[in-house]
Amino acid sequence: MSLEQALDAEMKKPGFGSSNCHLFFKERPHISKTRVDENGRAAYIDVDSNAKAIYSDTSTRYIASTDLTYDMLLSVYDVDTKELFVMRLFKHKPDTFKPLKKHLSGISRNKYKRLEARLIGLQDKEDYSILMPIFKELGKYRVPVVEVDLFGNQARHIALDSYLGTSFNILLLDRIYRPGELNAQITQEQFEAQMMKKGSTQVKA
Repeated sequence: MSLEQALDAEMKKPGFGSSNCHLFFKERPHISKTRVDENGRAAYIDVDSNAKAIYSDTSTRYIASTDLTYDMLLSVYDVDTKELFVMRLFKHKPDTFKPLKKHLSGISRNKYKRLEARLIGLQDKEDYSILMPIFKELGKYRVPVVEVDLFGNQARHIALDSYLGTSFNILLLDRIYRPGELNAQITQEQFEAQMMKKGSTQVKA
């Protein structure tokens, strides 16, 4: 059974949507924010945006996001070319997956590609319907999901490495977090209100 099938089966169980559930694939290593930001080689992305990086000695190495709560990161990494594509998503909207489809269709011509997908984010009791279209799109191009960190009750600060292909927990203060320090301090209603305010500000601009 694939990881996608296992997740699908788990999410179909009675009561899943109202229960606390933290799905994770493996422990993630830490990296200091100072290291991530060193020499200006990090690109930070906000909700409803995406970024791409191809590793070289002088290029952007990390694509990062801080304060992930009710949103999530979706990344696709090409092991051979060291090309990293990352989206930060919140809810399924009509054009949500347009950048992902464009990226995957652009690299699908290489039949020898070795791709890896990672899914990181969301909170307990949150609507998880956004995951099914993701699995469908990744499955169309046979992209395996190699890392999952979904749900839970903590804010996440994540750096994705275009050199190694792996993800890191960013230590914002360059130290290990204390117990409970990462617990999410915002409700879903507050998060959605922030997204609406941000959207209206962008329209006015």
